[in-house]
Amino acid sequence: MSYSQPGLALVLFTLSASPFLSGVIAAQEDSVKAELDIAKRIYTNSINSAKKGLLRAFDDEMKKVAKKGDLDGYKALKVDKELVKRGGELLASNPMRKYQLVFYKKVLDARKSLADALDSAVKKYTMNLEIDKATKVQNELKALRKLIGSDDTQFSDIPIPDEEPELSGVRPSMRLKKISGSKETEPAVLAALEWLWRHQDVDGGWKAAGFNNPSIRERRGPSANKDSARYPKDTGWEDNDMGVTGLAILAFTGFGHTHMEGEYDKFSDCLKKAVKYMLKSQTMRTGDPVKDGRYGSGDSEPWIYSHAIATMAMAELLLMSNDFQLNRSVKEATKLCLRAQNDGRGWRYGVKPGDNDSSVTALMIKALFRARQCDLGLPKQEFQNAFGGALKWFEYATAPNGKTGYNVPGDEGSRLSVGQPAPYPFSKNISSMTAAGVLCRILAGQSREDPSIRRSFDTLRRQPPMWREQKGRLLSTINMYYWYYGTYAMYQYGGISWTSWERKIQRALLGTQRAMSKKDPAEVDGSWDPIGEWGISGGRVYSTALGARILEVDYRFERKK
Repeated sequence: MSYSQPGLALVLFTLSASPFLSGVIAAQEDSVKAELDIAKRIYTNSINSAKKGLLRAFDDEMKKVAKKGDLDGYKALKVDKELVKRGGELLASNPMRKYQLVFYKKVLDARKSLADALDSAVKKYTMNLEIDKATKVQNELKALRKLIGSDDTQFSDIPIPDEEPELSGVRPSMRLKKISGSKETEPAVLAALEWLWRHQDVDGGWKAAGFNNPSIRERRGPSANKDSARYPKDTGWEDNDMGVTGLAILAFTGFGHTHMEGEYDKFSDCLKKAVKYMLKSQTMRTGDPVKDGRYGSGDSEPWIYSHAIATMAMAELLLMSNDFQLNRSVKEATKLCLRAQNDGRGWRYGVKPGDNDSSVTALMIKALFRARQCDLGLPKQEFQNAFGGALKWFEYATAPNGKTGYNVPGDEGSRLSVGQPAPYPFSKNISSMTAAGVLCRILAGQSREDPSIRRSFDTLRRQPPMWREQKGRLLSTINMYYWYYGTYAMYQYGGISWTSWERKIQRALLGTQRAMSKKDPAEVDGSWDPIGEWGISGGRVYSTALGARILEVDYRFERKK
């Protein structure tokens, strides 16, 4: 983690490494050590909060100049933002200098609070020590205070605003933030992101089939499922490269990273390469309404799946970063999504194909839901019409018992047509389309209290997540696709239903993630074996990106009101 003030990065290291802590603390009461630990955490949180306030001020100004069409002003602010992130000083004449001074004042206050806490601790530590040891401790504290900087005259006349600038373009209720999370899920998510980082291809994308090619960032050996005799392949289909790239991007954004900033610099650098890949893969200005704005080649029939996922990923990056330079790409991709919808209904393969299915429709609603928040300058009525048509489709496709079908009301859903053994080994009692449909209906504005919505949630409650492979007459219940939609839907529903679901989805995923600590090979460390219903088409990238995305649900967005 980097700080924007020289010397700050050394403070916590000094606290942990100096003889003051290593020698004296060890000989004194645990309660005093705990007091210091609290002070250090408060200090770190204060610095991080101050830094976020400074960067949000830049985001606010960048949004203003972007709306004016001032590209030069936007680029200048972007350069200045990177400068202050590295600890550089803005000129006194720079309009943003006042925000940097506010940051310094908050840093100073945090330093003084930490120094006061150290003073209090030293008094307790040295109360019964010999005078020479007491003097040594006091000298160490004096040096530490000098490093921290306790001159209370510097920046003393700088006013601090009552509120930090909001992140423009993002509704406060929808801003990414860590809402809860747990000690169990965060290491699992980080391990999954590390695996995705290692397996990014040199071109910036991810490969469903070639994720372990020599061209990836870091290859640690051959890759295989745990039961490789039963499941000989962990690769997917090349046609899904664009789709799994979008899912990988969403896994990183789900943890709060963009191509411009994030807690882990290497993840942000990873996303920079991914953005370049996406922009290079997008078709623009051909005059063909079926091609313009499309991410990916469109060579396969279900290209629209990948386009919807990619649009959602790029819209989320734009929403979180306010990077004006992504605006055109997301806008054109969104326009293609809107053009592809059947009049007054949903989506399927291609542009206005005439027939509909709940799977493509669900992905499109999620993509448009995110794009609508990006202030792209598209008519609001177009989004309203799209959501209205989708609601009509889901109302038609949902049977009276609350089960949503794929093509017709209440059907069992789609099956993978090739690559699976006979008889079909996956349970079709699990209704992925019900999970997808009920989430999209809530996002599109339907009430949780709607009787049909409640019946759909009843269906989900009867089908909780469970990692069970096929054995005899018991069919496999492993279905990342269902778990993803079900988890986000149940999170929106809340209450005891969500609490129960959360416990079960964590049990299903945390216990099955591959890890070196479980004596798994280093190559698969942090990933999930793609042995569920759709794993054969998406491969290990698909299963790992979705696994992370599922566990990130309570790092992500607040519930819709």
